[in-house]
Amino acid sequence: MNQQKKQFQFVHIPKTAGTTFALILTRRFTWRKKLSFYSPKERENYSLLTPEYKNKFELSYGHVGFNPNQRLERGIECFTFLRSARERLLSTYRHIKGDGQHVIKKQININDYTLKDFLKQGLVKNFDNLMVRYLSNTVQKDYLTVNEDDLKTAVKNLDEYFHRFGLTEYFDESLVLLSDYMNWPPLFYVKENKSSYKIDKSELDTETEELIKACSKYDEVLFEHALQKFKALMEQKKDVLEKGLKELHEGNKKYATIIKIRNNVNLAYARLRKLFATI
Repeated sequence: MNQQKKQFQFVHIPKTAGTTFALILTRRFTWRKKLSFYSPKERENYSLLTPEYKNKFELSYGHVGFNPNQRLERGIECFTFLRSARERLLSTYRHIKGDGQHVIKKQININDYTLKDFLKQGLVKNFDNLMVRYLSNTVQKDYLTVNEDDLKTAVKNLDEYFHRFGLTEYFDESLVLLSDYMNWPPLFYVKENKSSYKIDKSELDTETEELIKACSKYDEVLFEHALQKFKALMEQKKDVLEKGLKELHEGNKKYATIIKIRNNVNLAYARLRKLFATI
């Protein structure tokens, strides 16, 4: 029987503070032991990798839906971040409009596109119940075809395979609880990937709000389920949280400069990987 420790897998759902967490992981694991899936080429080839190949790595992470049937000999320890469905959707819109390098901007001129336009036309699947898509491994389904069965699968996978998960709204608490569970040192960080675009209140009219609800209804159920579980865990771990949060906040201030430098190096390396990805 293989006695290797389990591989840590981070299912990075876009716009859930995952970039900040992914950068934490790049400092936690050595580069030769990390397997990432962020470039289109990497994501395309993910399903082609054999369990034997993936088993070599201590960490795998990226924008890939969760698959419980990976047959890794060493086993997996899964983690993800979830977020209020409405806030995650709005953050996606801010990111697209504010990021000059976003792939959608390379495909079409979106300068005059409003949030309503995106939600009506279905140009971006990330607006449609993306958290359920990721946790039910249905990322590629057509726009607005996520259903109750996908939600049930997502909830089942969260409950069965994610012994710990994080919530964007409780980011620091999530880090402390994960460190406690994994027996890791404090996960110091600085925030990354902030959007520069501000949504005008006029964009959030009644019709747009109804579209947001339609595109988020299953994600909202998933998030509420996760929120109740997370609050129960925080109550159970009150002493751990009190000590851990104090240590985390002090360390974030103390090491902010060196963390930012290392993040910049890792982000530059990630950009190169996207350009030259071959796996």
